Amino acid sequence: MANPSSRSLIELELENDTLKHENEILTSKNDTLTSEIAGWRNWCDKLKQSLIERDEKLSETVKQLNETKKRLSDARERMTVSREVTRATQIRELKQEGIYENLIKENMYETLRLDRGKEDFSAKSQPTETGWFS
Repeated sequence: MANPSSRSLIELELENDTLKHENEILTSKNDTLTSEIAGWRNWCDKLKQSLIERDEKLSETVKQLNETKKRLSDARERMTVSREVTRATQIRELKQEGIYENLIKENMYETLRLDRGKEDFSAKSQPTETGWFS
């Protein structure tokens, strides 16, 4: 007869069946978690790719903005030179006509130029990177 303290073969088989069942449950949960982790990795990869694309678009936009600013600066410089050439030409013509000195004495030439400047492009508000300035 078997020792009463020793477990019977039936008890061991029941315990083995229970452990097998728990193992199946844990394997199923592990498979589910593995699948969820793969989904999260895929989601993270898509987010990373999206950020890379947004960063590339931002870099391109900044590059275009800098090119536009350069063109605007060049245009302003050309306008300034053009204004100065026009002013010098007008003064030369007025001197040749002999009326420049009279206009200077009466301060009329500068008054006329200031009135005309109000309609000039440079007197209008200009867009900047952060807003508008006058």
